[in-house]
Amino acid sequence: MFNLNFNKMKRTHVIIGLLFFAMFTMFMECGDEAVGPSLSIYGGDFIDSDETVEPGAILAFSWHAQKGDAKLETMTIARDDQALVGWDDKEIPNAQNENYTDTALLEAPLNEGAYNYTLIVTDKDGLSASQSVVITVDPALAGNPIHTYTAILMAGLENNEYGSFLDAETGTVYKYDGATSNPGLIDMVYYYGSQNNATFCAPSDPTVNGGAGNFSTCVSWSTKNTTLFGSSNITASEFDNIVSDVEISVITGLSETKKTDLAVGHVASFETVGGKKGLVKVTACDYSNTGTITIDVKIQQ
Repeated sequence: MFNLNFNKMKRTHVIIGLLFFAMFTMFMECGDEAVGPSLSIYGGDFIDSDETVEPGAILAFSWHAQKGDAKLETMTIARDDQALVGWDDKEIPNAQNENYTDTALLEAPLNEGAYNYTLIVTDKDGLSASQSVVITVDPALAGNPIHTYTAILMAGLENNEYGSFLDAETGTVYKYDGATSNPGLIDMVYYYGSQNNATFCAPSDPTVNGGAGNFSTCVSWSTKNTTLFGSSNITASEFDNIVSDVEISVITGLSETKKTDLAVGHVASFETVGGKKGLVKVTACDYSNTGTITIDVKIQQ
């Protein structure tokens, strides 16, 4: 009877010991869980959150990845779970397999829709980290085409060598005789005045229609177009980068029939009597009543 009870107790102790060992092993394994890599994406000039863009827009990504327990091995960029060409498990250089910083310039799809872009870094143990953003392609952001005219040379009204009259829609400059024969084509008159200095005005503006201190240039014209002018917040460099009427179509606040005190680097906005909006940038100016001015023009088609 004693031996039987003793054997039962012995077996019980063995079972308890095995259970304790199993629990200890599981605890130790959980404590030793592998640490995977980390990945962060930068903002500023780069995309770090959901955005809406025009078809074919450049998508700029920049990121920093850091290793966990194992060194970094590959970088993948996928769109809707499909790896992009050139970024299908791209191998990370050995020199950067602990800290990896890089950028990618991608082209947005041409078709309208929402696309999920995912950046994935994977280490040598197969562990990974990822960041995702949704890029929505909206054709409405692409804008409509524009006309661009560069290096347009014009002269003050007291200089007969060059024309002083501009058809903004075609970029054509007319001398006085040509403008007087075709007044309906003229959107802007350039003059240099003692008070207004370098000035663009509409043919309808009082300063070119006679009276004390004014020019009488357009007095006899049968058509005097009323072009409206305004200031612009667009810089000269931003002007150079405009390729559609996205920025131009939203121009507002045009109420003056002349734009005075023009200087190199200035960008002015305007709207023709035909409803075409545009921008004019001054690239050179002689600042005299017989001098010339050189401009670039961007206008809706």
